[in-house]
Amino acid sequence: MAISISGTTLTFNDATTQTTAATASSYVGGRGQVFTSSGTFTVPTGVTSVAVTVLGGGGGGGSCNSGANSFTYAGGGGGGGMAIKFVTGLTPGGTVSVTVGGGGGAATAGGTSSFGSSVSATGGAAGQTVNPGNSGSGGAGGAGSSGDINVTGGTGGAGAQGGFASAGGAGGIQTTPLGFSIPCQGTLVMPAGGFFGGTGGTAQLGAGVSFTGCNASGFGNGAGGGFKFAGGASGGTATAGLVIVEF
Repeated sequence: MAISISGTTLTFNDATTQTTAATASSYVGGRGQVFTSSGTFTVPTGVTSVAVTVLGGGGGGGSCNSGANSFTYAGGGGGGGMAIKFVTGLTPGGTVSVTVGGGGGAATAGGTSSFGSSVSATGGAAGQTVNPGNSGSGGAGGAGSSGDINVTGGTGGAGAQGGFASAGGAGGIQTTPLGFSIPCQGTLVMPAGGFFGGTGGTAQLGAGVSFTGCNASGFGNGAGGGFKFAGGASGGTATAGLVIVEF
């Protein structure tokens, strides 16, 4: 079965190339279920094993504390970890609790995603919040646990001196090209590298003002850190994780 993604819609393609779009927590052609929020998986009739993919939430961007006028660059949030596991021994009609880790807000880590006690993936750490005149490090990526395959999310970008704030991490490291500013959710395509792609939060250029870190997009991606000269600046908001159950 092939899986593709566009925005917040996942598409499952079976061997006959029939395609059905999946919305949050809905069955897809009797072959799988996608969770974009926490819920309960009910084991279908005749099913005793499933393939599960869990993706943790991204970490929020670091913030810049208020204080004397001084260039300050907070770190970007880390991407959520991922794990894939073939879960056996299920009972038709039985239920499994599914948790989808939320994306972290400013200076807040992402949440852990899990499928019962079988497999889990932690969220990315928040970018470092800093005092005036300093630059912060990027948050560490989350990690998959108990999976047949475990993946560590990308580290968020460090706060960069020279007029730039930090870039958020995705499922792979994403950095901000120097030499120009990047608007939040702009048209520039950052390096993918992350599970399901998506982009982390980006940075903004400014002088004499403050900028809130850019929000992330996609699933499980970290947010951009804040930048300030005067006052304070908050980090951006990361995106939630995801749980996919295939059978």
